[in-house]
Amino acid sequence: MEDDRDKLCLASLLHDIGKFYQRADERNENGSFQFLSRECQNMASSYCPAGRDNDYSHKHVLWTAQFIRENELEKSLNMRGLERLAAAHHNPDPNNILERILQKADHWSSGADRTKNWGTQDSENENQFHNFKKTQMRSILESVLCEEADKYSYQYYLPVRSLELSPQIFPKDEKIDPDYTTLWSSFVSEFRKIKVNNNRNFIETLYHLLHKYTVTIPSSTIHLPDVSLYDHAKTVAAFSICIYDYLKQKNNLSAFKLKNDEEVVLLIGGDISGIQQYIYQIISQQAAKNLKGRSFYLQLLVDSVISLITDSLGLYQANIVYASGGGFYLLAANTEENRKKLTAIDR
Repeated sequence: MEDDRDKLCLASLLHDIGKFYQRADERNENGSFQFLSRECQNMASSYCPAGRDNDYSHKHVLWTAQFIRENELEKSLNMRGLERLAAAHHNPDPNNILERILQKADHWSSGADRTKNWGTQDSENENQFHNFKKTQMRSILESVLCEEADKYSYQYYLPVRSLELSPQIFPKDEKIDPDYTTLWSSFVSEFRKIKVNNNRNFIETLYHLLHKYTVTIPSSTIHLPDVSLYDHAKTVAAFSICIYDYLKQKNNLSAFKLKNDEEVVLLIGGDISGIQQYIYQIISQQAAKNLKGRSFYLQLLVDSVISLITDSLGLYQANIVYASGGGFYLLAANTEENRKKLTAIDR
């Protein structure tokens, strides 16, 4: 069962890696793609839902499959079925519980429960492919004080680049064509340096690598592109683990029975009280040094508490929603077992 959890978490993190890979690919003169193999193209009937004009939609999943094949992840991680689990989230096997869990998590993360035609919308078709590759993320700070955010004319764009300490990472008031090919090459180079000696360590290392390279890549270009590919993958992974653990606790893994109003996910919050007084109650001599030291200590304390909870509940880094300023939020399955463990930790 633990192998299934690791496979589900990894597949969730990688389920949309094809969007990154696809945007880095280019068409040859004959219309074929440079990177996508004929073998993976032929998997469209298995992985892609039927689209318009007797074609298939959501073809980014073919690049997801290609990425997993190219890097032989099923073999190196001993995860049989990883490719299909990651690539079939738009066309899951009704009898495969893990595939249905990942699809449900994908819907939750995308807000599909509130959008009736979500499953039929596809930004990768021929008419929108240029926009799909050129669209940049918008700065959500522009709409914070805007009463009609959906009608707001956004003027700032996040450059598509890896996360680094540089002024270039901040939003710009101009559009810059993304260089996905170079960014993808750098990502793959670092990805192949991850040591495969432990599946859990591999997953957590990949999680941080995705943060570095996909935090400025828009997850969807259909509507307002204000959610990154990283945040989407992260929340899908978190929801997948929550659903899996919840169903397992209810002995419903084989049936996959979830009511619409069923409270599957537990939001866990923690806060260290009195931190402002602790941080700023310092003498003026070497104040800056003491301030940094105390702030660092508090962050270590919060991280330690988070590690205690995640280890106890068997959670992943993706389950950590927020951790800063002396507080944190985690997502876990809303099970009696988890509640008992949290009560024990609280004591």
